[in-house]
Amino acid sequence: MNLELYHSDLGKLNWFDAIEKCKLIGDGWVIPNRIQLQIVYKEFYKMGLGNLSNTFDWTCEEFNTQYAWSQNFDSGVQHSYTKFHKNNVRPVKIIE
Repeated sequence: MNLELYHSDLGKLNWFDAIEKCKLIGDGWVIPNRIQLQIVYKEFYKMGLGNLSNTFDWTCEEFNTQYAWSQNFDSGVQHSYTKFHKNNVRPVKIIE
């Protein structure tokens, strides 16, 4: 799967605002799912590409009605956080 990273993160947002802000960008940009964010971690962050920082980034995937998944770019581990917690958001676009 080939991914393009958005030129910058969208800042620290709660999960609901992250979903809405990404929709406003349009043009095929989405909040990555868990698999896509693991690819971003391994193929961009670990290689020093994409100007990514060692923070937590949201995925688009819900853990349950109150929690959603995020990626820890420091450790590479994925965690669930309350959707009201503020994490970074970096949209991706799938390149065909």
